[in-house]
Amino acid sequence: MRTRLFQIMLPLGALILVALFVIPRLAGSPAGPSPTVPPSAGGTIRATTVPNTPATAPTSTSTSTATTSTTVPEIVVTFAAGGDIGASDSAGEVLATIKKSAAQFMLAVGDLSYSQIEPETAWCDWVYEQLGQEIPMEVLVGNHEDDGGPDGLIANFAACLPDQMNSTGTYGVQYFFDVEDTVRVILLAADTRVDDEKYNYEPGSEQEKWLVDAIREARRADIRWVVVGTHKPCLTVGKKECESGEHLTQLLVDEGVDLVLYGHDHNYQRTYQLSCVSVDAFDPDCVANNSDALIAGDGTVFVVAGLTGKTSLYPVNPNDSEAPYFAAFLGPGVPDPGHGYVEITATPEVLEMRFVGVTTAFTDSFVIRR
Repeated sequence: MRTRLFQIMLPLGALILVALFVIPRLAGSPAGPSPTVPPSAGGTIRATTVPNTPATAPTSTSTSTATTSTTVPEIVVTFAAGGDIGASDSAGEVLATIKKSAAQFMLAVGDLSYSQIEPETAWCDWVYEQLGQEIPMEVLVGNHEDDGGPDGLIANFAACLPDQMNSTGTYGVQYFFDVEDTVRVILLAADTRVDDEKYNYEPGSEQEKWLVDAIREARRADIRWVVVGTHKPCLTVGKKECESGEHLTQLLVDEGVDLVLYGHDHNYQRTYQLSCVSVDAFDPDCVANNSDALIAGDGTVFVVAGLTGKTSLYPVNPNDSEAPYFAAFLGPGVPDPGHGYVEITATPEVLEMRFVGVTTAFTDSFVIRR
């Protein structure tokens, strides 16, 4: 009897112990050690923008405690530009390099064939051979193609290298075109005479009105960037003087043009971002930004790109009175002069320009951000 009672009481006691000690611990404590929770950094980490490299858009990365995403703004357009081309071996190398690049078109800012291949149609055929049919060359008159030029007429070059950008105005002389709502490119025949009309953009002239309207219309349409090209520069540390005119140059600054492209001087020159212009003298107040990371609206950058092929390069003078306006230049007198072109890449938020050396190792670049 005692044995039977013991057999009954032993399991019952074990159940009572479980009820008194084990079950409360299971109900009130986690099954394992508590995880460490980092202190909050305020939610979303702000986007970080990385400066773009050639043919690569800026990259923005946003990270939150819930999701991680990477956004790469689309490059809307990449194009090449340069003047003073000819048909030398160097010119062929430059155009062949552009053909292999990401450029969607090329701006030829004056002085085209130099009669190294004649007539104009033969030079156009040579250009097609170098660039192919996929990269249009949009032409602009220089002093070698105007009414007094010795190397053909701009009308003939415009006929055999016709406009493919749906431009407004007189193609080859004074015209503009848009690439979506991102870039307006305006080409001017400054200080040339075409069909017996002199283009000088003097105050109050119809030409000045046309130019101002083209710039302001772009701004009203919220086109992000305005780029102007004309053959003859004004500010320069090269061989040439201010041939396109101080008034036109200051007008481009006053109207908020982002970038101005020239040829004519057979070298490469790039100013800082300028808020005013003072010819033949340096005014430090005109330099709005002397870095390579620029802010849209602070001023205008002027670039001479006259190394596209003509073999007679013009020297640059670092002691020129206008030299303090310039961030970079290349020509005889500077180590490793040679040929190349400029490449412009645009997104809605960034305009980048870089010099692409073809027969020189020289490089230069800058970025403007909105």
